[in-house]
Amino acid sequence: MYFICQSQLRYLFFPVFLILLLAITFQTAQAQTKGTKITICQEIEGRKPGENTGAGLRAIKPTNMFELGGLDSFAILLEFPPFNEPTRINIEAFRSSDAGEFKAFGDAIIVSRTDTKAYVIGTFSQLGKYTVKATCDDKLIAQETFTVATSTNPPRGILSICKDVDNNLNPVGTATVFPSGTPVKFHATFPRHNGQRFIFWTIFKIDKDGKDESYVDNFQMSVKAEWKTFAIDDTYTFSEPGQYRVYILDYEQGNSSDKSGNYDKYLAKTDITIK
Repeated sequence: MYFICQSQLRYLFFPVFLILLLAITFQTAQAQTKGTKITICQEIEGRKPGENTGAGLRAIKPTNMFELGGLDSFAILLEFPPFNEPTRINIEAFRSSDAGEFKAFGDAIIVSRTDTKAYVIGTFSQLGKYTVKATCDDKLIAQETFTVATSTNPPRGILSICKDVDNNLNPVGTATVFPSGTPVKFHATFPRHNGQRFIFWTIFKIDKDGKDESYVDNFQMSVKAEWKTFAIDDTYTFSEPGQYRVYILDYEQGNSSDKSGNYDKYLAKTDITIK
C-alpha cells in the first residue's frame, strides 16, 4: 500500500491551486472585457471639463462616414463592464492604405472600478478607411471602423474681430471698422470640433478690388481637437490704415512658405477696415 505524507500533499496541492487561480483570473478578465462596445459619432453629450468618464455620456449623431474638409474630428464612446480596479484603456485609430496600416490617432483613458463609460475625441487628416481599436493590457477588447471621404461642402467657422473676450469666451465689441492703433482680439467659433492641434492666424492687406495684395503677419496658436471656440490671449494692433483680411489656416497651409494669399482652403476668414 502506498501512502502520501502531508508534505507531499502540500506540494501536490500548490500547482493545482495555481492553475485554478489563473483560470479564475482569466475568466474574470474575460468577463470584464466581454460586451465592450465602441460607438463612433460626431459629438458626445454629458461631457465634463477635465473628465473622460461619466455615467451620463451619450453618443450624438452616430456615424461611420465622415468628410474631410478642414474641421476634421470624430468622437468615440466606449461602454464596458466595470473593472475590479483602476485600469488603463488605450484607444487608437489606424488608417488602411495600399502600403499597409498606419497609426493615425492614439489616446489613453484611466477608468476607475465603477466606471462603465468613457470617451475620447480623435482627429483625421487623410481620406480612407480607419479602424478604431480599444486595448487593455495589450489585448484587443473592441474595435469599429469608419470611412473618411472628400467633403463637397467643407464646414467653416466664423472669425470675428472684437475689443475683448468675456469669461465665457464670447466676443465683446465686435466690429468691422476700428481706428488705427486700436488693440483688438481675434475670435473664432465653429459648428463642431475644430479638429486641429495648431492653427495659424494669417493677415493680408487687400486692394480696392478685394483681393489679397500683400502679406502682413502670420502667427501660430496651439488648440485642442475638441475646441469649437477660441480666441487669441493677447491683443493685436493694426498700425496703418487700410483694408485687411484675417484667415485661420490649418497647420499645413499656415506653416507653408506660400504667402500669396487669396486662399480657397481656409478654416475661417473675415475682413476689417482700419481708419
